[in-house]
Amino acid sequence: LDGLQALNIITSECISGHPFDAVFIDETMPLMKGSQCIFNLKSMIYDNSINNLKIFSVTSFCNVDAKEFILKQGADFVIDKPPQQEIVEELIDLLIKN
Repeated sequence: LDGLQALNIITSECISGHPFDAVFIDETMPLMKGSQCIFNLKSMIYDNSINNLKIFSVTSFCNVDAKEFILKQGADFVIDKPPQQEIVEELIDLLIKN
C-alpha cells in the first residue's frame, strides 16, 4: 500500500462502523509518508471524524530527531525496523489491557 491508500482504507473502515483499535504505519511509503498519514489520522480523531486509535510508526530512521518528528505528527509509539517480536507483543498486550 502507499500512504494515501492506507489513509483511505483506515478512514473508510472507521466511518463504515469497522473501526481499528490500532494501526502500524511505515514511515517510508510512496505518495504520502507515514508521518503525513499519521498527522491526517490524528486530525480526524481530534475532529471526531473517526474513532480514537493507537498509531504505531515503524521506521528505519533511528535517529532521535526523526523519531521526535514522527511523535510530533501524532504517533503513539515509534518502533525501529526490523521490529522486535517482544516489543510488538508488549504493545499488543497494552492494547488488550486498555
